Amino acid sequence: MQGDTLTVAFAALPTSLAPHAARSWHKSQVLALVYEGLTRLDQRLQPAPALATDWDVSADGLVYTMRLRRGVQFHHGKELEAADVRYSFQQAASSQAAQQDEGAPFPLIAAIHTPDVHTVRFVLKEPYAPFLTKLTVTYCPIIPDGTASTTSSVPPGTGPFQVGQFQSGHSIVLKKFTGYWENGLPRLDSVVLHRVEYAATRLQLLQRSEVDFILLDPLFQRTTPSAYESQVVQTLSAPTGTFSVILHTQRQPFAQADVRRALAWAIDKAALTQEVLGEYGVAINQPFAPEASLWHFTVAGPGGNMAQAKALLARAGYADGISVNLPVIAEAALFVKTALALQKQLQAAGIRIQVDVLPEESVRDRIRQGTWDLLLRGEESQPDPDDVYFRALHSSSIGGSNLSGYASPALDTLLSTGRRTFDLGTRRNIYRQVVTQMQAEVPELYLFMARWPVAWRPQVQGYDRELLRCCLMHTLTEIANQGFKTMWLTK
Repeated sequence: MQGDTLTVAFAALPTSLAPHAARSWHKSQVLALVYEGLTRLDQRLQPAPALATDWDVSADGLVYTMRLRRGVQFHHGKELEAADVRYSFQQAASSQAAQQDEGAPFPLIAAIHTPDVHTVRFVLKEPYAPFLTKLTVTYCPIIPDGTASTTSSVPPGTGPFQVGQFQSGHSIVLKKFTGYWENGLPRLDSVVLHRVEYAATRLQLLQRSEVDFILLDPLFQRTTPSAYESQVVQTLSAPTGTFSVILHTQRQPFAQADVRRALAWAIDKAALTQEVLGEYGVAINQPFAPEASLWHFTVAGPGGNMAQAKALLARAGYADGISVNLPVIAEAALFVKTALALQKQLQAAGIRIQVDVLPEESVRDRIRQGTWDLLLRGEESQPDPDDVYFRALHSSSIGGSNLSGYASPALDTLLSTGRRTFDLGTRRNIYRQVVTQMQAEVPELYLFMARWPVAWRPQVQGYDRELLRCCLMHTLTEIANQGFKTMWLTK
C-alpha cells in the first residue's frame, strides 16, 4: 500500500541542514530529499532536467539560458521564480564552504540575469564544458529569495519531503510535501532517519524489522557471512568512490619516473583488492566505472609484473630496492588495511614501506611539511573528468589537490583544453590521452573502487535497482535517493 513511514539507518547524520553551509556526504544524503537543483544527473551521469526543463548554450560556450519548470512550489507555498535561483547562487557563492570547494562553479560565473520570472541566464567568464553538471543540488540547492541558508535555519525547498523534526546528528523526520511537482510522488508519508554507528547493529535492526532500509559498508560485508540474505533483499551499487596511492614526485626516490613505474608494475591490483575488500571491491586503473560513465577508456596500465618492477628499479639505480614511508590516518580502517596490504605485496619487489599509523592531524602535518613518500587518497566519484584530473594533475593545483607535485606542460594543455571543449567525441579523445599519460608517468595510481551494499526489508517496494546500480558516492544525492520518493511499504 502507498503511504506509511520508511525507517532508515545510516552510520551518521548531519549536525546541520543549512543548505549552503559546509557540505558532507551525510548531509547531502538528506538535502537531496528536501531541496533540488536546476539539473540532476541521469544514470549515465549526464545532466538532465530538474527545476530547469531545458536550456540553450551560446555558440561561444559563455551563456547558458535556463527555462524554469512552471508551477513548482516551495514547501511554504511560494512559487519558484528566477529571482529565487539568482539569490540561491549568490548565497552559495558567498559561503565559506563554496570558497573552500575547488569543484564549485561559482568563480566561473560572471553574471546571473533574470530576463523574466521563468528564465535564468548565466554568463561565464570562460567556456566550461561541465557547467551543467554543477547546477545540481550538490552545489546549489534552490531556496526562496531572502531566506537564510548558511545558519542553523532550514529554509523551505522544493523537494519531495520537508523537514518535520531535526535532532542534530541523531535523527531526522521528513514529511511528505503534498505540493510536490512530480505527480503522484512521493508515495511515502514520511521518512525517519536514525544514526546507528555500527554496521552490525544496523543489520540486526533490519533483521528484527525495526528499520526498513540500511546502508552497510564494504569492510563489514567482507568479514560477515551472507546467510542473512534470505531475510532481507539486498543489491549492490556500482563501484563507488575511488581509492588511489599518490607518489611524491618532487622527492626522491619518486622524483624518478622509472621508480614510480616500478611501483606500478609491482602492484597486483586484483590480488590487492581481493585481500582488502573481496567481492566488495573492484580493481581499477582510472577513476570511472565502465558501466556508469562515458569517461572510462580501454587503456592498458602497468601492474602484476615483479620482474619488470625490479628491472626498472635497477635502471634507476636502486638495484637493492627502496625504503619509503606511507603515513595513514589511524581512524580510517579501510586506509590502514590498504596500506598494510600494499606493504606486504611490494616487499617482493624490494619496495619496503614503513606504514605510519597516525592521528589525522599528524598526517595533515606530514603533508604540509612534505615529509611523506606515499599517500592514500579516497575520494567521492565524480560525474565529469575535469573534476578529477584537473585538480589532481594540473600544475596550477600544486599546493592544493595536486598532492603529488606532478607538473607537465603537455598535460596542462590537455587538461585546459578538455574543460573548454564541448564536442563529446573530441573531449573523450582528450581525456583518453590524459589517462594514457597518467598510466605512463604514474604521479598517482588508482587501486580500486568499493561496493557499498544497501539492504531493505521485502515490504519495501518501488525502489529502482537501476538507480542504485549506477549510483556513485558523489552522485548518491542526485541518483540513489531519488528512489526514496518512489518507494512504498506493503503490509
